[in-house]
Amino acid sequence: MSLLAVLFFLGVCLSYFLVCRRLSLAIEWIFLLGFLPSWPIAVPAAYGFQRQGRPWRNLLWTALSFSTYFWAAGGFILWKTTTLE
Repeated sequence: MSLLAVLFFLGVCLSYFLVCRRLSLAIEWIFLLGFLPSWPIAVPAAYGFQRQGRPWRNLLWTALSFSTYFWAAGGFILWKTTTLE
């Protein structure tokens, strides 16, 4: 089951990349880089979801994982735009 989830995730990432490339969007691969910095937070969060815990704890881990992903990708975009000027 987990192999199927990983393959689905990779398929969605590849589809996102190909659609952005087809539409000539400049940020086609940058948001995929956000997964690297968020990995150390997302993996323990996923293991925590397997145990029955308090719902607010799961919500907190989800928000923290997504925030790390989103702002890492946004920070990379900001960094690239400031270094190109």
